[in-house]
Amino acid sequence: MKRFHAFEWEDLKWFPVSWRDYGTDYLKFIATRFDIYKPVIPLLKKGLDESKEKIWVDCASGAGSGLINLARHLKRIS
Repeated sequence: MKRFHAFEWEDLKWFPVSWRDYGTDYLKFIATRFDIYKPVIPLLKKGLDESKEKIWVDCASGAGSGLINLARHLKRIS
């Protein structure tokens, strides 16, 4: 499949900050309320166990709100 290069409207200078903040808040709500990243927990756990590491570096997760639930789940199963 050919790569489709899209941009994010909220990254443009003229885009209203209040709309960008609303969008970020909405995504944070969805990620935490519905725990949408829960399916990747076994994969993260396996990777951390095999690497013998107790930490990971977050790259490009936006506001990072999805990581809150991931960290809680990983702490429970460790």
